[in-house]
Amino acid sequence: MARNDHQVRRAGQPDDDPPGIWRRVARLRVTVQGWLWNPDEKWATDRGLDTWRSSAGWAVHVRDRRFDLRHVCEACAGEGRHPIGGAECADCGGVGVVTGPERGERA
Repeated sequence: MARNDHQVRRAGQPDDDPPGIWRRVARLRVTVQGWLWNPDEKWATDRGLDTWRSSAGWAVHVRDRRFDLRHVCEACAGEGRHPIGGAECADCGGVGVVTGPERGERA
């Protein structure tokens, strides 16, 4: 049995904090994050980049959608060299990555 059985607390709001202080602190945090990150997010969005904030909101991630078009070269398996002869792969130009039309590339 717990030793604090004799302590009784009345029902209702806890006495520790005034009501609503954490709501105001959370609103202030969101406002400060907006001041910090909104210009950067607008800049990236205007240029066609994807942006999202971290779960806490203190970091902004920016990603270019064109990376979705790139994939590993099938001829050299991403090595950049022909697997048998060792010469530079003609399909990817020795890079190991190609941007394929099947992924939406416009010629």
